[in-house]
Amino acid sequence: MSGEGSLHGFVSVPVCFTARWRVAEEPDKLAREIINHRTSDRFTAPPPSFTELPEDMMEMAEFKRANPHLFRMWMALEKKMDYVISLLSSSAKKDEQMGDALCMAVSEGGLKFQVQQPPKIGDKVQTRLTFPSYPMLTIEALAQVTGVEPSVDPAGEFVVTGAFTAINHMDKEDMIQYLFKRQREILQKKRE
Repeated sequence: MSGEGSLHGFVSVPVCFTARWRVAEEPDKLAREIINHRTSDRFTAPPPSFTELPEDMMEMAEFKRANPHLFRMWMALEKKMDYVISLLSSSAKKDEQMGDALCMAVSEGGLKFQVQQPPKIGDKVQTRLTFPSYPMLTIEALAQVTGVEPSVDPAGEFVVTGAFTAINHMDKEDMIQYLFKRQREILQKKRE
């Protein structure tokens, strides 16, 4: 499937970013953990510093009016701090038992990714998707493999399709927001 299409009965969005995956060892236990806790809550990463804004937004607006140059510098510093925090917390998200994948398409109901060593149809795979967005969005989900095909790429890779069987509700909402944003970008490029 190239471009936009149907992936498990949902409109899929073509993407291209790295992901991590492995065959789930205890899928039922992992499914409960994924459903009951947001991905960001299960890792020990501190929240982005930008979320710690003053409660009184009037003070922010006044600060911006009083010294716009200093305000821009402060905002740039906030973004850099968020980036440094994400780099520090990325080590908590690394799992040496997970393999690398290239995520090719994502929908509300599933995903398509390319791997060197494919799982078997019916396997439940743990996937960790880090969307190319700011702030960084990482979502972990459990998917059942519904298809494995050799890739048209001569590198000897395989294209795997999977249907999500466990994903946290809030993570899913964040993913849907990303997908809508990505669809808008694709439509804008088509119009140009």
